[in-house]
Amino acid sequence: MEIHSIAVLGGGNGAHALAADLALRGYEIYMYELPEFAEKFQATLKSQSISIAPVFGPELPEKYKVPQGVARLKKATTNITEALEKAQVIIVCCPAYGHKAFASTLAPHVRDGQIILLTPGSLGSIEFRNTFREKGVTKKVKIAETATLPYGTRMTGPSEVRAVIPIEVRFAAYPSQDTAELLEMLKPLIRGLVPAENILATTLINGNCVQHPPVLLLNVGNVERMKEVYLYRDWTSESVALLMDELDEEKKKLCDYLNVNYIMRYYLVFGNGLEIIKNDGGSLVGKPGDKYRYGDGLGAKYLSELAFSLIEGPHSVHDRMFTEDVPFGMLPAASLGRSFKIDMPVCESIITLTSRVCKQDFWGLGRTLTSLGIHFNSVAELRSKL
Repeated sequence: MEIHSIAVLGGGNGAHALAADLALRGYEIYMYELPEFAEKFQATLKSQSISIAPVFGPELPEKYKVPQGVARLKKATTNITEALEKAQVIIVCCPAYGHKAFASTLAPHVRDGQIILLTPGSLGSIEFRNTFREKGVTKKVKIAETATLPYGTRMTGPSEVRAVIPIEVRFAAYPSQDTAELLEMLKPLIRGLVPAENILATTLINGNCVQHPPVLLLNVGNVERMKEVYLYRDWTSESVALLMDELDEEKKKLCDYLNVNYIMRYYLVFGNGLEIIKNDGGSLVGKPGDKYRYGDGLGAKYLSELAFSLIEGPHSVHDRMFTEDVPFGMLPAASLGRSFKIDMPVCESIITLTSRVCKQDFWGLGRTLTSLGIHFNSVAELRSKL
């Protein structure tokens, strides 16, 4: 199937970057946001376009650049029927806590043969399948998800976005037997797609829960007091970075037990030979096989001086860096650790403490395989259900 018509669902940074990039590359883009968020979507609804530019500008290597310009959308709307009427592929680009709402909205409108991609997923593919079943959906659709957004991106104004293309984006279908087929169909849309074993792998290698919650938790006073700060440049010291290392090591230990190919965040960046452009125009270049930890000098430098330095710190503990990354990123890992008796004290402590800080029971409200109806008594049984 040649794909030409795509519905992008969501109204945030990632959805705007994705819709603009695809539109400038010649795809017919229908962009949809839930009606309850229409006010924040007004600029795009009014202009029916998105302005996009690369992070850093001309000095960024070409392979990481998004196209620059004003992307004209086929339709930006809060009417789901308009958004899906011609869509061959539906890309849901929202925080994981929005999956249920989008799945419920989509259920009466999906058609046979459509592909649904969640970016990121965090086991959301199961949430969609469960919701469709509850709503009596009988149409044959295929569902897949990525580990992270396919861009590093931030909105810089109403209907304006800057973005950079990452080196790779892990991808899996649910069930995993569909991964190879969907990968070939979606590779032209999402650059850097790399197959993972299953959606458990894409969930566990999502690095946001390693990079975000430790920084915010150890700077929670600053989150509430300071008005103009940058998450990594201002708040990530080598001691904070060491906590990231510990969390990364715990996830690696869990994935080894589960036979999941876990790529630690420092290795994913430096070990693949990625060149990172610094603010002063210089660069850091990793060599294949390099293993830098966050707490190492170069690891801390990477977090504080490069593209990460453009990421502003949140001004509330109710930011998605807590409310998504902990209950939908850390909790699936911690619950699996408990199921298989893998000790994960750092991960569990962060979940408990952020629950108290946010005044929400992330242990009870978050997403786990068990809460999604996936029950298992062994690693082999778990993998067979994905």
